[in-house]
Amino acid sequence: MFISHSADAQTFYWSNQIGGIYKDTGGAGCCDNEGNFYFAGMFWSTECFFQSDTLIRQGINDLFLVK
Repeated sequence: MFISHSADAQTFYWSNQIGGIYKDTGGAGCCDNEGNFYFAGMFWSTECFFQSDTLIRQGINDLFLVK
């Protein structure tokens, strides 16, 4: 899946691909007043990749929350 952050249609900040090889889904995303972005979802892949970090699945499907 891909997530991105922009202020409006003209101002793009960043974009990232996250997830693994199976069904991984995003659930919700939001920004706080300081400009931090939070994103939550589920992953069914054995491993879920977030740039330089990797989550290893511990059950059938696991949750993630990233900042």
